[in-house]
Amino acid sequence: MGKKRKSAKDVMLPHSAAKVAFYRSYLVKMLSIMSVTRYFNRVNIFDVFCGRGVYADGGHGSPIQAMEAIQKVREDHPSDTTFYLYLNDVVRKFVLGVKEYIEENFPKNGLCKVNYLNAPAKRLFEELVSFLEHMPKTSKNIIFIDPYGYKDIHKETLRRMMSNERTEILLFLPISF
Repeated sequence: MGKKRKSAKDVMLPHSAAKVAFYRSYLVKMLSIMSVTRYFNRVNIFDVFCGRGVYADGGHGSPIQAMEAIQKVREDHPSDTTFYLYLNDVVRKFVLGVKEYIEENFPKNGLCKVNYLNAPAKRLFEELVSFLEHMPKTSKNIIFIDPYGYKDIHKETLRRMMSNERTEILLFLPISF
């Protein structure tokens, strides 16, 4: 009998671990800068496909890595900058599991304001475009897109999200799709 192949939906495979490690490192660096600059007083972080957060093998996905990055920045660079973390997945039980984990492991979350969303990517992207167009110049936006499939990601939507010149997008497109 052959080995059963592990699914990226259940365990954190090496390529996923590398992506979320990169994401965490990026957030620590960017949020450290944003927390001490006088130009921004709000940072919005959007995780469009947050997934389950904690995998069966104990691996921490992007939403947990983001919370840990924010915690590190808060400890190393105390400031008045407000961080907002928007966690979305089309699978409701994933979002609820992430919420439960964050509430248990970051019980007195003074780190950031967390918003849990359960929307299809296409609808969320449409809402994000409008949201970003109305953000004040003192806000910075980071959008993390690491999808399982990418049929709802269009060049024009990405361009519109970045048109305010205060939005950065980290986009991973799997070559297997």
